[in-house]
Amino acid sequence: MILDVLAHRAIGFGMENSPSAVATALKSGLGVEIDLRISDGGDPSISHDPLTNHKGWEFARYLPLFADYPDRTIAINVKDTKAALRALDFFEDGSITKGFAFDFELLGTPLPEKYPIAVRVSDLVGERPEEI
Repeated sequence: MILDVLAHRAIGFGMENSPSAVATALKSGLGVEIDLRISDGGDPSISHDPLTNHKGWEFARYLPLFADYPDRTIAINVKDTKAALRALDFFEDGSITKGFAFDFELLGTPLPEKYPIAVRVSDLVGERPEEI
């Protein structure tokens, strides 16, 4: 069995989801779980909660980190349907070489079979009012 340990939002390595915390987690040998949102302007940003100012949290700031550590697992928690589709682009274009996208929004998004996706069991039992 292969086990990858992920730093959830890089908590414990600095401000959660920040480029510096993600860099430190990756340097320490861990993979990371990050939260992907799409800004009002359509740009991918990393944040667990909605942001009014995405400056400094742009996904592009993280790409060099992922390139420096291609063997680390990058788990993208998609926070909305637009983010789900955009996250899959990062696997397609090679920006992320090892990892997967996950969350409830993926269940309702039509996806090609080739994409690495996962759904958290916690999202399936009791957290959402939608019928599954």
